[in-house]
Amino acid sequence: MKTTLKITSTEKITTIRLSESAKRELESFGHAGQTHEEILLGVLRQLKNLKLPSKTNVTATGEAIGIKYGRLNRTLNIEIDQEKYSLVCIFNDISFIPFTKSTEWELDLEIANIKIGSGSWKDPLSLNSKTRLLLYFIALKQILEDLFNIKLYEILNLDDYLNYDKWKAIYTIHQLSMESFRTDAEEKLRNVQ
Repeated sequence: MKTTLKITSTEKITTIRLSESAKRELESFGHAGQTHEEILLGVLRQLKNLKLPSKTNVTATGEAIGIKYGRLNRTLNIEIDQEKYSLVCIFNDISFIPFTKSTEWELDLEIANIKIGSGSWKDPLSLNSKTRLLLYFIALKQILEDLFNIKLYEILNLDDYLNYDKWKAIYTIHQLSMESFRTDAEEKLRNVQ
């Protein structure tokens, strides 16, 4: 049986009563600037992810932590100045990370295939390097927002996607892994500078 999507003109707003200690505990799961609703939706999404089998394994030996990542894929549809793209992205399964913020991780994002408009799928290397890099950072932003239930308001226009200082601020403000910053953002941004 297929799920029916119910669309209404306005969403019904309700209230949830919490003790002060429960409110503080809920806020500890959030990031700067998030509303209580956004935090709660993020926690619920993370709990759903825990039910899904993950191929990522974390092992700890003494003070060393080793991570063997499973890989996930997602197709993103992007429109830039009237040009439409579809990207097949492959990245590390870091679904366990939001509950263990102190763990360093890397996304290791890769664009595997690309389709421009209604054309056929192509190797991403067929695009010019600046367009390919821009699409990479658009995908990186979207995947980080989805995985961590955050909004990256620091990036608002095309130039922002290739701005080193904006990406450094994002990783710092949202307390994301600096290992990810180095491998997933900084190394690629060096090609732009």
